[in-house]
Amino acid sequence: MFNPKINVNSNAPGMLKANFNTRVFEEGGDFSVDNFSIQYSPFISYVGVKVPEGKGWNGAIYSNEKNLIPIVTVDKEGNPIDRDNLLVEVFDIRWRWWWERSNYNDLASYVSNRSQNLIYSGTVSTRNGKANYPLEFNKNLYGRKLIKITDLTSGHSTGKIFYVTYSGWWNRGGGDNSAGAEMLSFSLDKKSYEVGDEVEVKIPEFQVGRALISVESASGVVNSFWADSEDSKIGISFEATPEMSPNVYVHIAMIQPHSSKENDLPMRLYGVESIKVVNSETILQPVVEMPKEIEPESDFKVNVSEIKGKSMTYTIAVVDEGLLDLTGFKTPKPWNYFYAKEALGVKTWDMYKYVISANKGEMAGLLAIGGDEQAKEKESSKVNRFKPVVMYLGPFILDENSENEHTIHMPNYVGSVRTMVIAGQDNSYGSAEITTPVRKPLMVLATLPRVISPGESVALPVNVFAMDPSIKNVKVDIKTNDLLVNNGEKSKTVEFSEVGDQVVNFSLNVPEKTGKATVEVTVSSGKHTAKHNIEFNKIH
Repeated sequence: MFNPKINVNSNAPGMLKANFNTRVFEEGGDFSVDNFSIQYSPFISYVGVKVPEGKGWNGAIYSNEKNLIPIVTVDKEGNPIDRDNLLVEVFDIRWRWWWERSNYNDLASYVSNRSQNLIYSGTVSTRNGKANYPLEFNKNLYGRKLIKITDLTSGHSTGKIFYVTYSGWWNRGGGDNSAGAEMLSFSLDKKSYEVGDEVEVKIPEFQVGRALISVESASGVVNSFWADSEDSKIGISFEATPEMSPNVYVHIAMIQPHSSKENDLPMRLYGVESIKVVNSETILQPVVEMPKEIEPESDFKVNVSEIKGKSMTYTIAVVDEGLLDLTGFKTPKPWNYFYAKEALGVKTWDMYKYVISANKGEMAGLLAIGGDEQAKEKESSKVNRFKPVVMYLGPFILDENSENEHTIHMPNYVGSVRTMVIAGQDNSYGSAEITTPVRKPLMVLATLPRVISPGESVALPVNVFAMDPSIKNVKVDIKTNDLLVNNGEKSKTVEFSEVGDQVVNFSLNVPEKTGKATVEVTVSSGKHTAKHNIEFNKIH
């Protein structure tokens, strides 16, 4: 094990990816190559910002109106966290054409010159990792701006370039009016529910008007109902149903009469929150039972059942753990894939602005929600030098309240294997895995060059493993066909004083022949024996 020293300067933009390339050499001269990547976090927390698209040219927002700027804060694991007094700054930056790439146009030059370019500053705190900052300049501005949000606790900053203009710079003459939408903040008692749970929603109290609660999924509206002022006092609740799995969005539209003076809330408010709904009936939990250790060239049994006795169809894969490590392969979890968070598939609009003109506000960007969690980048290809153990069996059918037994033969292999069971049945999914070492008291591994030509002499290093303290003297024998000639002893003895491994070297000559060459290495100590066969299709 080694501990790499990773030095990151203060200009790190955010979460980084560290790429490692390793090459491990054996005493016999062969080597293995591995490539893997890990996430490296130079900050303990992160801040993000999104500027909603405005109604001006090129999505510009109006400087003389209030604009809600969504801000989020997360920890290094991506979980929402609360942050107090985030620093909000807006800088004036000049127009930059696409061909301009000089240092003069670097954004850092504007941020560093605060006395000249800083036009706005403020603070905001997040709750549950979210906040909507009311950005309002209270004057007519236009041009290109940069908003910068800084988490003073961790030191991480984020920024976004946007454009501003102001309403009324043209002669509107009875033109378009704002839709009058404002953000409605409401809360849920928790973020994840089981089917059958009661979802409790708390909305701001109001005296007049009504609220439309719509429970929506990726495919449509699951449920909708109205709530009155009395409901806003005692809270709103509804039951989580199987149709709401894996997640739904609670969309609330609250509308008050135009003449209402009961509160200072806008006449129309919108809000949306995502909730996760888990249907335990869709989860399969395979149980795999097998020996804790497997011997090469032997049969072993694998028993498969389901923890609750459910019926299922499944496959079994037994794969070399080293090969899986080379590619960073993880046992598939089909339930996580098929029941990943889905994006909202319902579009909502109304004709409010055509009926009545009232308060102004921005709705663009307030209802932007995520989804498609399973979209991932493809990893770069990795290579390995062995013919690994790869066994794939199935599909098999497991009846209800039963157990299946499978007998599998382990070839001449030393290392460890991962046994993976992937199951599915009637839109229910699950998986299980067990990693098992493959070894026996006496083992052997021999190595030869990848290419051998006639007339050459090659070394044959033999690695002998004694895994039992009772093994003291081991005899090593080699046997070849007529395409390889032993240059020296055909048999050697090695002594062990403790559990471990030793290398025994042999020398071979290559005659002026071509064809298939074979080498058989046999090690023995008392009742323990092991073999390793090497074969070349041709000698060049």
